[in-house]
Amino acid sequence: MTLSGSVANTYTGLTTVSGGELDLSKTAGIAVPGNLTVSGGIAKLLASSQIATSSSLIVSSGTFDLQSFTQTLAGVQITGGTITSTTGILTSTGAFDVQSGTISGILAGSVGLNKTTSGIATLSGANTYSGTTTVSAGELNLSKTGGQSIAGNLTVSGGIAKLMQAAQIATGKNLVVSSGTFDLQSFTQTLAGVQITGGNITGTGTLTSTTAFDVQSGTVSAILAGTAGLTKSNSGTVTLSGANTLTGVVTISGGILSVGSIGNGGVAGNLGAATNAAANLVLNGGTLQFTGTGTTSSDRNFTLGTSGGTIDAAAASGTFTLTGSATLSGSNTARTLTLTSSSGALAGVFSGTLGDNGTGANSLTKTGSNTWTLSGANTYTGVTTVSAGELDLYNTSGQSLAGNLAISGGTAKLLRGSQIATGKSLVVSSTGTFDLQSFTQTLAGVQITGGTITGTTGVLTSTAAFDVQAGTVSAIL
Repeated sequence: MTLSGSVANTYTGLTTVSGGELDLSKTAGIAVPGNLTVSGGIAKLLASSQIATSSSLIVSSGTFDLQSFTQTLAGVQITGGTITSTTGILTSTGAFDVQSGTISGILAGSVGLNKTTSGIATLSGANTYSGTTTVSAGELNLSKTGGQSIAGNLTVSGGIAKLMQAAQIATGKNLVVSSGTFDLQSFTQTLAGVQITGGNITGTGTLTSTTAFDVQSGTVSAILAGTAGLTKSNSGTVTLSGANTLTGVVTISGGILSVGSIGNGGVAGNLGAATNAAANLVLNGGTLQFTGTGTTSSDRNFTLGTSGGTIDAAAASGTFTLTGSATLSGSNTARTLTLTSSSGALAGVFSGTLGDNGTGANSLTKTGSNTWTLSGANTYTGVTTVSAGELDLYNTSGQSLAGNLAISGGTAKLLRGSQIATGKSLVVSSTGTFDLQSFTQTLAGVQITGGTITGTTGVLTSTAAFDVQAGTVSAIL
């Protein structure tokens, strides 16, 4: 059936196509003055502007075919079926409501597109609509060959947005994932900015940002690339598991950034491929969590910001050695480096060094149930505090600690003699243990208000009176 002629139709009811083909071919005026529903068959434009611009289109099955023509509508909804064209353009003044179906026609306008409900929808046209594409449920496949299918920003708040071809989103736009999944599969995508506050970014493909990766919570297994930096902020946990090649600065300013491999500077890994310069890895209030097993090491130096930072060895077994040292930002400001284990029995070794920053006396805290070893010639003069697990002191060429040692839980153990600066003091309290083993240590003062000072044949010397209030001492004083 064809609606044609040069006089506009004026009926106000719904036009429904449920089978066969309805061709719209008015040479002057509109063929469909009301809303158009396609529930089967084909509705086809044979000229432009065949439907009133104040009307809406609903496609639930069948096909709406623009061919090479243009049409502007107040609203477009597709719950199934197909919207197709060769070069035809479909413009909506209200957001596109896409639930299920295939759209190969070109979608235009200053509005956005919303992918809702559990269905699968595919965009394969060279769309130019400039509003945000929001995926909140189901699956939206982006499948334009040789061009982009999204000209604006993409937000994934549920469901899946999936690349079926490379470069499906305009490179100057942004991606925000707050829930659900953005799946690159094996394809590449370059964007201005990438933010993840929840959900997943997956695939074996490469995601490049030209400004910054803002990671707050969620999981990223895809490869992150580019010269832009990555910032972990807020209190959430982000897990990176891809062989990332990004060379920008990685900053951890809040929450936990969890990686299964750290690797050396300049080598692609979970933390990227930046050199091992301290400026390229910044701890400033957050936690770098390592979950890899086996015997591994990294030469990455790092910057410890004024808010301090934590290194968490959180794997079931193995030994992780960090040979890199800490550089300090912010002059004359004290800060604390925390060595911990939130789970597992992975042993950590810090063979790099931590010093002071001008008049700021920095500190080190050992928490968690595992063992950390200090084997570098540390020069920080703040207190080293052990509250859980074990802190082993093993600098083969001098002292491990330049400041006082306080043990309120767990164990501090000498693996060589004279590991603490002789002018400093030891305080053991509560359930803490200081274990000399067979080694010697001279200090300016020793106080025990609880806990244990032990050793096999070790000798503890104090140049001031021993202050013994409570606890057990089996070492030689």
